[in-house]
Amino acid sequence: MRALRTAATGMAAQQLNVEVISNNIANMNTIGYKKQRAEFQDLLYQNIERAGAQSSDSGTIVPTGVQVGSGVKAGSVYRITTQGSATQTGNQFDVMIQGRGFLQVKMPSGETGYTRAGNLAINDQGGHRGRL
Repeated sequence: MRALRTAATGMAAQQLNVEVISNNIANMNTIGYKKQRAEFQDLLYQNIERAGAQSSDSGTIVPTGVQVGSGVKAGSVYRITTQGSATQTGNQFDVMIQGRGFLQVKMPSGETGYTRAGNLAINDQGGHRGRL
């Protein structure tokens, strides 16, 4: 049963990895999209033979011991915020941020949002607005 539980944790982790990769592919042409990467962590290990234990009647020593892992879990999914490539759009309001930083935009709800997408436009009220 332990082997099945361990295998199930691996399958769940791989499912998350496939979902993150699929999301990256689906959004690869989205302006301002930053790809993501999943990181994983080992679960607990059980010591079967401790380090330095004798492993046979002939006196063979196990220098590192023997451990059995209990699986894997998702540690985090993080965003990779590297600089994208410049693209000529022909829109006079488009901007590109080089280096660090974000554009501050006013969302339709009135809240402040932050984006690196520089495809700007003029709204009905004559003001500039950004798109997220």
